[in-house]
Amino acid sequence: MCVTFGTVIPRLRDLPLRDTMTPVLRRLAERDYELLVATDEETAADWPELSRYAHRIGRIPMAQVLPSCDLLVSHGGQGSVLAALAAGCPQLLLPQFDDQFDNADMVERAGAGLCVTPDLITPDLVAGHVEALVEDAVCTARAAGLAEEIRRQPPLSRTVDLLTRLAGPGSPRGPGPGTSNVRATSGV
Repeated sequence: MCVTFGTVIPRLRDLPLRDTMTPVLRRLAERDYELLVATDEETAADWPELSRYAHRIGRIPMAQVLPSCDLLVSHGGQGSVLAALAAGCPQLLLPQFDDQFDNADMVERAGAGLCVTPDLITPDLVAGHVEALVEDAVCTARAAGLAEEIRRQPPLSRTVDLLTRLAGPGSPRGPGPGTSNVRATSGV
């Protein structure tokens, strides 16, 4: 399984998750799960060695790691969540702020993972949810189904071409040649 808390959370010293990370990782390592811990070297330098099953892999694109993982444990950031969805990887999300709560809620409602809010995070609870998700064939199937749905989407280049045509010169809604839809204002 892969564990990541993105690029911002490990640097925010006032978030409870930062202090909780080491005991959570230790608890997971005690259960003999192979952990790929994706974080920068500066953050990892503060953490003790976890076990022979925990490997610090540094900052690496999640799309390279997640296809070989049974589970992603993360903060629920956009990049991590979308990479896991595209890989068909179930998720345990530990959101901390902003859109992370919405992302976690959507994953949970889709049946592709679980969410634990900051006030409930304990090493035992996280380890219990990890164990449940690793054994949950329904959640794994739903995550795989979402990945298939993502694969069936038209390529982004097609969407860009369509938007360019719709907003381009001569379109009924787009700006004309030499015009801009941004107005200059004074005194602002």
